[in-house]
Amino acid sequence: MTSLKDQLREDRALRDAAREVIDLDIAHVKSLTSPEKLRDRTIVPAGEKAANLRQEAASKASDNKGKIAAIIGAAASAAILWAVREPLAALIDDLTNAREDASEPNEDTHDA
Repeated sequence: MTSLKDQLREDRALRDAAREVIDLDIAHVKSLTSPEKLRDRTIVPAGEKAANLRQEAASKASDNKGKIAAIIGAAASAAILWAVREPLAALIDDLTNAREDASEPNEDTHDA
């Protein structure tokens, strides 16, 4: 009976040791996933990368001011043309019809 008690005592000791290891692992994982740690590992590096991108974009923009101005001008022109497309189409249609009317011979002059 003593060997059974000894075996039970050893098994409990092994169980308790395994539980301590698991508890330590859980505590470690919790510390890694705490909001502060997640913030430090994600938001801070992302903010630094964003700042670097902003600086790089500003540098490229200052180097290419003429190109950026041309793109903005082309976009503004396209927007204006889009806004006046219907009146412009009507004007072109009126001019085309007036030219066709002027180029057709007058039927009254041929009959006389």
